[in-house]
Amino acid sequence: MVDDNDVKKYLLKNSVLSEASMRTYKISRPYQLKACVHSLMFNSVTPESPFCVIRGRCNPSQSTNEDDVKLVHVILDNITGEPCGGYCTCTVG
Repeated sequence: MVDDNDVKKYLLKNSVLSEASMRTYKISRPYQLKACVHSLMFNSVTPESPFCVIRGRCNPSQSTNEDDVKLVHVILDNITGEPCGGYCTCTVG
């Protein structure tokens, strides 16, 4: 399980966000819409792999219909944390 605190610690540890930008992020629209994300799963693929995969279940376009959940897959570089690819099951893909 990955929760808000895990994400914050990761972003701060990897210098993606500073303490000041983290405070700004908390009051921004994406943070307020975090309720649209129902669950996150992390898979390191293999210990030797340079990539990891995160899967999220979320509502598209801030939908509140619980039956309208889509899957989002993001492949991240383990070293830089940069996204390398992704896919979602929404209409746009």
